[in-house]
Amino acid sequence: MKITERAVTKGDFNALLGELSRQDRERAREYKDVDQAKLDGVIDRIQTAWKNKYNQDFEVSDKNLIFNDQFAIMQGQVDNPSVAIDYWPVPAMANQAAAAADRNPTLTDEQKQISEAKLTKGRDVAIVRFPAGQGMPEMNVSMIFHYVDFWRVDVPNDRSGEQLYNDLLTHLNYMADHQDQWPSDVNDGYRMVARHAAAALYGVACERGGTL
Repeated sequence: MKITERAVTKGDFNALLGELSRQDRERAREYKDVDQAKLDGVIDRIQTAWKNKYNQDFEVSDKNLIFNDQFAIMQGQVDNPSVAIDYWPVPAMANQAAAAADRNPTLTDEQKQISEAKLTKGRDVAIVRFPAGQGMPEMNVSMIFHYVDFWRVDVPNDRSGEQLYNDLLTHLNYMADHQDQWPSDVNDGYRMVARHAAAALYGVACERGGTL
């Protein structure tokens, strides 16, 4: 998943937003107060620590090696849009089984229309299940297909650009502040970053008490 690299690349928060579904990306980019210098400062800490620990730059050269069979992928198509709207995107926390309508009871008519635009009949969708580990809970990442050949992360329609920025900054700082807990294996290190990047997109808090 490209969000793994995008999350720790200096210079362009928009690159991470580019991995979101079109409607989510456009909404998030309405937020104009991103402090890129602050993001770059903590990313620089992570990149430097990564080079020192693993003797290589941060670069996902083989995503299949990182996202191995521990990460279950369930793929399908939208059959009934009116039903899909009530249950999509799926809860990021695997133990939060409430329908989208129950999780987001205050969604506006505009936000509901966004869901209708996303979830047309026959639209390819997928769920990537991140297993619990490295101090993070089990998580679901909802993916939606964009023509011609791009999968994009779909987040709830009430997630704002400000929330995404603040949550990313929180997770980056958490990783930078806990370098002593990073895994010894570099591939597990990439999985650690992937978990925190996904958690930032969905507003899942950093876990306490577990090792990275």
